Amino acid sequence: MVLTPQDLADWNSNPVTQEIFKEIDIAIEDKAKESTLRDTVDQTAMQASRNEGMIEGAQLLKDTYEYLKETIE
Repeated sequence: MVLTPQDLADWNSNPVTQEIFKEIDIAIEDKAKESTLRDTVDQTAMQASRNEGMIEGAQLLKDTYEYLKETIE
């Protein structure tokens, strides 16, 4: 399948897609606010790394749309 700019526009304007992106934004915000403080310095560092990885992964989902949009125009 070859994506077209119209395919991406249709997908992005879909209410389901818009709701998913809203939930991703909320998850990113919640994870960024979550305390990473744990019992030990190592556990705290590991939790901070885990949270950052989750935030970056969620952001990657959103960035993929922009990347595809730029590459197929």
